[in-house]
Amino acid sequence: MLKRKIRLFYLLTVISAVYLIWRLFFTLPAGEGWMAITAGILLLLSEAAGFLEILHITHLVSEIYLPTKADLPAERFPDVDVFIATYNEPVPILEKTVQGCLQMDYPEKGKVHIYLCDDGGRVQVRELAGRMGIRYLARGSREHAKAGNLNYALSNSSSPLIVTFDADMIPMHDFLTALVPYFFAEAGSDMERSEIGFIQSPQSFYNHDLFQYNLYLEESAPNEQNFFFRYVQLARNRNNAAIYGGSNTVLSRKALMDAGGFYTGSITEDLATGLLIQAAGYKGYAVSEVHASGLSPEDLTSLFKQRERWARGCIQTFRRLRLLRRKDLTAGQKRDYGMALLYWYTPLRRLMFILSPILYFVFGIPVIRCGLLPLICLWLPSVLLYYFALSKLAGDMRTARLSNIYDTILFPALLPGVILETLGIQKKQFSVTAKGKMPAGAGTGEVKRRDKGLIRWSRAVYLVLLGFTLAGVYRLFAVPALQENYGWVVVLFWLVLNAYHMLMALFFLSGRQVRRVSERIRAAEQIALEMEDQIIHAVTSDLSEGGAAFLLNTCITLPDIFNVRLGIGGRYECRMKAKPVYRNREGAGWRYGIAFVEISRPQRLRLYGLLYDRVPPLPEQVTEGTGFYKDLRRNLKKRIRRR
Repeated sequence: MLKRKIRLFYLLTVISAVYLIWRLFFTLPAGEGWMAITAGILLLLSEAAGFLEILHITHLVSEIYLPTKADLPAERFPDVDVFIATYNEPVPILEKTVQGCLQMDYPEKGKVHIYLCDDGGRVQVRELAGRMGIRYLARGSREHAKAGNLNYALSNSSSPLIVTFDADMIPMHDFLTALVPYFFAEAGSDMERSEIGFIQSPQSFYNHDLFQYNLYLEESAPNEQNFFFRYVQLARNRNNAAIYGGSNTVLSRKALMDAGGFYTGSITEDLATGLLIQAAGYKGYAVSEVHASGLSPEDLTSLFKQRERWARGCIQTFRRLRLLRRKDLTAGQKRDYGMALLYWYTPLRRLMFILSPILYFVFGIPVIRCGLLPLICLWLPSVLLYYFALSKLAGDMRTARLSNIYDTILFPALLPGVILETLGIQKKQFSVTAKGKMPAGAGTGEVKRRDKGLIRWSRAVYLVLLGFTLAGVYRLFAVPALQENYGWVVVLFWLVLNAYHMLMALFFLSGRQVRRVSERIRAAEQIALEMEDQIIHAVTSDLSEGGAAFLLNTCITLPDIFNVRLGIGGRYECRMKAKPVYRNREGAGWRYGIAFVEISRPQRLRLYGLLYDRVPPLPEQVTEGTGFYKDLRRNLKKRIRRR
């Protein structure tokens, strides 16, 4: 397998070099005016950046390094401070996270110190901390936003290891026992000698992200972030350039202090802090095993603002930390972090890929000059190899088609911020991603009135560009002069592909109704229905905070209210009262749905464990259920039926 990846890297390098040399010296529209040559150069740079990215990934994955875990005796597990950073998240969201932290296994539970770091200074959050028996921290000001909040917690704690969680990230019971031993693999039993600065586990999500949900890909494609956290991050281990993601992470206090604490000079404090830890001589590694999961953004505005913050923060961080000039980073680290920066310029590249055929067929501005034969001999092999390489390297987590759709969806929202930040017009305010606020019956495309401008802007960009793209297709057939050589066939394919991506983006923006109050999780748990005259045992097919579904071989009538035991014999067995909601015939049996109507607080906390102390049972690979035609047909069919 390794040899195949190395051969693929060399083949991709040769073909990409030949293609780019041909494009540079033989296809630029010299003599066609300044607009043509400018557009031609920008398109060439966009193509070069794309090939550079795939070459970089191919090179990295040729030798993925996974850190070693020590076999650590129970008495050697050190004290750990757990920081849960919050500002305005709902208390029920925080309660789940705190309960997950309390349920984490550890040889001596007294060594785990949990801090609820509240930058909102809310009375109800203080009461939650008191009720759950953890420490509450609140500052007098919100200076430096999340980084300042974490630094305040750092100054009010003392353990050698620190865990950071976002307010919605619920750890599994094995989080600490799985990650802490990594710090001792190279240091024996002496924490002071450890060279590990941080261990980053994936940011996993128990709800479908908006890309899955709005495009009806829940069963066909993994979470959009899986490719980065469970693949790209592992490849970055090779050069000690794994990115600190801000949550689901264990950090060394010594490494943090040597790096100056959590970095306060950027709106992406996590990225900058991890880089400075590595620059201080420590190792930051990523692992692929999921040990915590949380909520993916639930509305379009939250998603777009989150990604804009990431983009602007990355540009801001690398400018302020002077990435290329640093002498405390290796060439490999600079290259890996530089590629992370290049990724956030994808909106500019996407705009050029959409505009280029429009400029030629609608406005008569050529951006490339060549015939069909060179396209077949040089362009086609390079593009096919690009698609093939991405599909082989991504481990079925991502396809080139899905990447193009995601990039098209995001580019209008990210483009202004990327340009402004590049010009030095900075965004100083920290934007908190809203979580847990979508009511049942709302649509994922519905946003607050003051935030609708961002959605309208994106929709207007798609509609204008789609209109020009369709106009280009029309002019191609209406004006015979545009068909002087057979190169128009390739440009027609280009136009159609762009139109497809923008149509999928418009589908995405149209949203989809949220029908459930809480997330439904596929889980096979033992359930007992306790009625006056009998007890019926079954196995659930799915669970949520509000109810459960299960199958029975026989048709029975459930009483209006009955007792339920759930997770029988397991770690989180709980009891509550329930009522029947539906009964449907399914195959040779019957499917029942019940709603929980009365549950005490202690039992509800156990239910949280039953629901969230697991790897989310969502797709981890792209399946045969997604494809160019399948996705288009599914979205049209679902949306027509919905209306």
